[in-house]
Amino acid sequence: LRSLGLGLNSLADGDVALLIDHWRRPDLRVLDLHNNDLTDDAAIALAAWPGVRSLHRLDLSRNEIGDDGLAALVESPH
Repeated sequence: LRSLGLGLNSLADGDVALLIDHWRRPDLRVLDLHNNDLTDDAAIALAAWPGVRSLHRLDLSRNEIGDDGLAALVESPH
């Protein structure tokens, strides 16, 4: 699985945390989470997730992610 599209699914921050806590496949390249109910907490969780380093595309558009979430992603060590 290289691409996972979960846009328009009413996902919340906890759903993203659950997904990345259990994701064990290193080959994911595209993660589409557009137009859900995500906030800075989801972006911060993604920034801390080692799997984010393999992504070529991460779509978080049309969510409620603000400056703190953006800063976490930009400053992610991954």
